[in-house]
Amino acid sequence: MAFKEDYATLSLPPYDELNAEFDLSAVADDCARPAKEVAKKIFERVDGFKKILESLLQPESVIEMEEAGKLTEKQQQEIAAVIQSLMRIDRELLVAELENTDEAYVHFVNTAWAAWPSVKEKLQPIVQLLRDNWSVQKKLKITHHYLG
Repeated sequence: MAFKEDYATLSLPPYDELNAEFDLSAVADDCARPAKEVAKKIFERVDGFKKILESLLQPESVIEMEEAGKLTEKQQQEIAAVIQSLMRIDRELLVAELENTDEAYVHFVNTAWAAWPSVKEKLQPIVQLLRDNWSVQKKLKITHHYLG
């Protein structure tokens, strides 16, 4: 049976809606566990945003430090709140992974889907801020050290 046909037999949100947000069309047509595959696609999207936001609070690279340095304390708090929402979704998947049943993955998908619009709404201004911050010219101070 094809993925979309298997998907239709599960108690999940409409395929087209989830596909638009989480790229379900990339799931192999012959996958054995459609609910688990949908859960993985949701995790991929959540994890990507979580890593970006986490790097703003704990920068490691020069680019991350540059972005983090432009944030106000209020913006950092907003980012921390969004990370908390993303972590709740992430940890819901861990519960499903431990149970490893189709029912657990369906529950995860439905829970994540219910939370996603609110999380996405909070992500939007943060992502726009990050984009806009790269439009502002900043003079970089580069110190060259003589090693000779």
